[in-house]
Amino acid sequence: MTSKFENSVRIVNGPSKWDLILALFESKKMEFTVEPIKYGMRNVFRIQVNAVEAEDGSRESWNITGGIIGISQWSREPNPNSVEKIAWRSCKIYFHTQCRSGILNY
Repeated sequence: MTSKFENSVRIVNGPSKWDLILALFESKKMEFTVEPIKYGMRNVFRIQVNAVEAEDGSRESWNITGGIIGISQWSREPNPNSVEKIAWRSCKIYFHTQCRSGILNY
């Protein structure tokens, strides 16, 4: 069986647990700063969340499903207007809210 996801990136900065709750219940978009696993530039992915599942009993590790709806290049000064809207691209995310890191597959 092959995975439908072709790419993986490392999440180096993501939302707080509170932002994750708002994304699920209030349809707030989340932003993850990601970098390629091997090498390359950091980007910011804007994600629309469809579902969140507890990965274990810690209440800090999560499996998230949703879609990438925007992308921008990472900079020290966040600029929400610089996010380029893209066509929906399904993604699966493993995310740890305490470390704010994880893996994003798309």
